[in-house]
Amino acid sequence: MPAQVCLGAMLLCGGANLLAQVPPCGVSGVKETTTITYPPIARAAHVTGLVIVRVEFAKDGMVETAEVWRGPEMLRENVLSFVKGLQANEYGGSRTCLLSVILPCESRFPQIFTETCWVRISSELRSRHCTIPLRRQRFLSIQAQTRQARRFASASSASSSRCHTMGAMKLSRRTFVGSALATGITAAAQTKGTGAPAKFGPTPSLRQLSWQRMGTTAFLHFTVNTFTGREWGLGDEDPNIFNPTEFNADSIVLTLKQGGIKGVILTCKHHDGFCLWPTKSTDHNISKSKFQGGKGDIVRDISAAAKKHGLKFGVYVSPWDRNNANYGKPEYITTYRQQITELLTHYGPIFEVWFDGANGGDGFYGGAREKRTIDKHTYYDWTNTWALVRKLQPGAVIFSDAGPDIRWVGNERGIAAENCWNTVTLLSEHHDATAVPGDVDTKLSGAGSADGKEWIPAECDVSIRKGWFYHPEEKPKSVEALLNIYEKSVGHGAGLLLNIPPDTRGLIADADADVLYAFAARVQKMFATNLLRGAQLTASDVRSAGYSPAKLVDGNPDTFWSVPDGKTEATVTAQFAARTELNLFRLREEISLGQRVREFVLEVRDGSGPWVRVASGEAIGNCRIVRLEAPIHANEIRLSIRGAAPVALSEWGCFLNRD
Repeated sequence: MPAQVCLGAMLLCGGANLLAQVPPCGVSGVKETTTITYPPIARAAHVTGLVIVRVEFAKDGMVETAEVWRGPEMLRENVLSFVKGLQANEYGGSRTCLLSVILPCESRFPQIFTETCWVRISSELRSRHCTIPLRRQRFLSIQAQTRQARRFASASSASSSRCHTMGAMKLSRRTFVGSALATGITAAAQTKGTGAPAKFGPTPSLRQLSWQRMGTTAFLHFTVNTFTGREWGLGDEDPNIFNPTEFNADSIVLTLKQGGIKGVILTCKHHDGFCLWPTKSTDHNISKSKFQGGKGDIVRDISAAAKKHGLKFGVYVSPWDRNNANYGKPEYITTYRQQITELLTHYGPIFEVWFDGANGGDGFYGGAREKRTIDKHTYYDWTNTWALVRKLQPGAVIFSDAGPDIRWVGNERGIAAENCWNTVTLLSEHHDATAVPGDVDTKLSGAGSADGKEWIPAECDVSIRKGWFYHPEEKPKSVEALLNIYEKSVGHGAGLLLNIPPDTRGLIADADADVLYAFAARVQKMFATNLLRGAQLTASDVRSAGYSPAKLVDGNPDTFWSVPDGKTEATVTAQFAARTELNLFRLREEISLGQRVREFVLEVRDGSGPWVRVASGEAIGNCRIVRLEAPIHANEIRLSIRGAAPVALSEWGCFLNRD
C-alpha cells in the first residue's frame, strides 16, 4: 500500500520558487525550481487562503494519487501545479508526514516546516524528528508534538481514515500546509472520527465519492467522424482520412483545464470501430492511417497530457462496432475485452470507463453491409465485462445507462431532474427485466428516488455544440446556456460531462475555447464570496462541538453540521451584521453518510418583518443550487430541514450574482 501524507499550502502572493532537499521522511525537489502562478481571476476577486490535499506515495517516492481536502476552488489547481515536481524519499515502508509551507508575499522563497513524521515499521508507528534544509542553507526544524502527532496518526495511518477516504480530486500532484494550520488538520481528522452519525441507506464507494467531488468533466468526441461530417460512422471509413495535422494534446488539455474541467474522457473507439490507439485487436486503427506516419497514438498523448496538467483521464469504448466482421458473434466479445484490457493497462490510472447504450444496427461489418441485432441483456455478458474493469482499474467508476457506478440522466440536454436522487432502483424500459445499457426506464434513471436501493448518481452529458463531433457550420452554445446547464446538472446533484470536440486540426476551436473560458470564470465568480461567512449562525440543535453550524461555512467539504440521533427536523439561522442583498444559495450534504434530507425550506426576514419563504425543495445530495428570480434584501435567513435521519450538512452558501 502507498504511504499517505496530508499536505497543504497557503497561497498569499503571485509567485514563489522552491528548491528543497530532504533527508529520509521528507519531500525532495526533483526539479531546480517550481513556480506558483497566481490565478488572475483569484487575484481580481481578492481570493487568498489555504489548500490542503492528501497525497499517497508509491514505494519509489513518486506521487501515486493526491486528493484535495479543502481550500478555495480558485487556488487549488495552481497550488497543485506548484508542487508537481516534488518527490518523497524512499523510506523502506509507509509513512505519514505533516508538512507546512508558508508563501509570504515579501519573501522570494517559501518557508517550509515539518511538524511530525510517522514511520510504519511492521505493525508499529514510530515518530521521527524531521528537518528540511532550504535553499541558501536556511534550516528549520520543529520538534514533533507527541500528543498532536498521535492524534493525527490514529486518524490517518489506517486505510479507513478520513484523511484517506475523504478527498475530492485524485491528481498526480502534491500540495502543502501553512504551519499555523497543523493543528487544524488534526482537528479536521478527529471531527470525522468520533461521534459521527451512523450511515443511512445506500452510501457511495470511495470511487463514487471521488467522482462526485469533481463536478464538471469533459468529453472529447474525436475520430474519423471529425473528417467525414457524420455523427455515427458506418465502419467503412479509410483510416487515412484521420489526419489532424496540428494535433496538440497539451493545447487541448490546457484549454480544458483553464475552462474549469477536472477530468477528460476520450472516445477511444466510437461506433465506427476506428481505434485511436495502435491496438492489436483490429487493423481498423490509427497505426494504419497516415497520421504521424502510422506512429501516432491519440490515447497515449491525451492521457499523458492529462497527467502532466493535473486532469484525470477516462475512456469511452463503444460496445457496438460497425466495422468488425465478428460483431454479433461470440468472437467479438473476446476482441472487445481485449480492447478494454489494452486501454486499462497501457495508459495509467483511469477515473471513468464509459459504456454507450447504442447496440446493433446497420454497418459495414467486414464488408457484409447488413443489419445486425444482438440481445442487449446477454450478448456483452456485462457482469463479467464490468468485472474486468474492476480487476484492471479498481478506482475507476463505470458509467452506463444502468450503472453500476454512474447512471445516465436520461437525456442529452445536460439537465437533471429538479429533485435528483443519488439512490435509485433501476429497471428495464418495460419493467420486465434488469436494466442494462440500452434498456432502462429513463424516467427512473433520470430522477432516481428517495427510497432507491442502490447508490448510483446521475451524469448529465451534453455537447457544447449541436453535434457530438466537430462540424464547422455549427456554433457553440452561449455562456448563459452553459450556466443554465450547470445549475440544472451540478446544481441538481448530478455530474456534468460537457463535450468539447477537437476540430480537424486536432485542436479545440477558438470559439469553443472562448465560451468555455468565460463559462468557467462566471462559475468561479458566482461562488467566490459566501455572504454567510460573516453572519452569526445559530442552530436549533447541535450534535456536539465538532458538528456546529460553523462547519457549514468553513470551506471544508469534510466537516459538517449535524444534530443528535433521533432528531429528523432541524433549523439553522444566519443573522447578518447589516442588511444584505442576495439571490443564490448552494447546499451540500455529507453524502458519505448517505442522502438523508427529504425536504428543505429557505426563508428570509427583512428587518423586523415576518419570515418569508423564498425557496424549497426535496433532494440536496452532493450539491443543490437555488437561484431566486430576482435579488432580495434580508437581515436574516433561515434554513429548515426535514430528514429521514439526523441532518449531516456540509455547506450552506449564500451569494449575490448580478450577471
